[in-house]
Amino acid sequence: MQMELAKMAVRLLESATGPQTTVRAPFEWAKNDNWREVYNYVGPENAKELEVEGERRRTQMAKRQKRKLNIRNF
Repeated sequence: MQMELAKMAVRLLESATGPQTTVRAPFEWAKNDNWREVYNYVGPENAKELEVEGERRRTQMAKRQKRKLNIRNF
């Protein structure tokens, strides 16, 4: 669904005839709020995995930032 929404957004940008042009997405959102219970959930069962992933991402971003600085100083 996410990819289809992105494609629809691009098509709308290409075809909009003016500002505030809107299109209704053909998707129906969940009728309940159960997803809220697990969205961004951190608990004992996933805390270590999220910590490892966070460290991996911080390392990746630091390397990316260092490359940017090296390019600027070139």
